[in-house]
Amino acid sequence: MAKVLILDRSKSMRNTLRERLEYEGFSTEAVDNENAAAQLCGKIPFDIILAGAACKLPETDIPFIVLADDASIDSAVEAVRRGARDYLTRPIDMNRLLQSIHRAVDAPADSPEPAAAGRTAAPRQRRARPARVEQIIGDSDQSIYGFRGATGKCFQRLAEDWEGVRVIRLAENYRSTPEILGAALPVIEKNPGGPRG
Repeated sequence: MAKVLILDRSKSMRNTLRERLEYEGFSTEAVDNENAAAQLCGKIPFDIILAGAACKLPETDIPFIVLADDASIDSAVEAVRRGARDYLTRPIDMNRLLQSIHRAVDAPADSPEPAAAGRTAAPRQRRARPARVEQIIGDSDQSIYGFRGATGKCFQRLAEDWEGVRVIRLAENYRSTPEILGAALPVIEKNPGGPRG
């Protein structure tokens, strides 16, 4: 499981990112300042840092993604010069953020040895460490996917792109009452992707 440090001054942004990333299977910690981030980086071998553009990053070799309030060219160039793996503007497109995290975490390191937690390095030398990331996707009928324009085709594309994908269909629903399921089933039966129930 990849470990993500969220460094942002906004409590609501930290909480939103933490909730979504944990839902996606990441292990997360969230802080609002560089000192707290540096302390955690010394204790936990994070795979990536998500940092608000206004936040000062601790000097570590952990790769990072900048989350900016504005889309200015100057701030994007500065972030890349500091070694950012990506530069995303708010409101954050969660699909793009997840792709960016996976690219950074799955990128091969320059050396066969994983980086030690808390080791310092120049910002341009930050590198990702190899990590085992479980790829898990959910139910395309859920509104959390549909409001972003997702469709059930992501399941088909995943099977086409990744050899050996194993599909596990869950037959029990522990989140919804039978009344909600009874009302939802006639609605989602019209969606593409085969029978449900």
